[in-house]
Amino acid sequence: MHAVQLVEMWLHLSPPMSAIYDAISDLMDSCVKELRKSNKIDTSELTLEHGLFKSFDDIVRRQLDSVWHTVSPKTKQVCLPAPMQAFIVSSSP
Repeated sequence: MHAVQLVEMWLHLSPPMSAIYDAISDLMDSCVKELRKSNKIDTSELTLEHGLFKSFDDIVRRQLDSVWHTVSPKTKQVCLPAPMQAFIVSSSP
């Protein structure tokens, strides 16, 4: 039996890549903060780290599906572009 070896790799971002990453992080942070204001969502799973994965969209959608008609317009506005945000994050290098 072989021992598992973990190798951590670090990619240095160019200045434009760093600016894109920072903008996406700010966008996701704003979305998470807005979703936390809603009393319709369990915010324990809503973190910036979760926002960088596709499961974030699933978590939000699953929690809001049954109460969508009672969600504030601002929260709806934050939630509607979530698939686009997930696509942008997953497409980034």
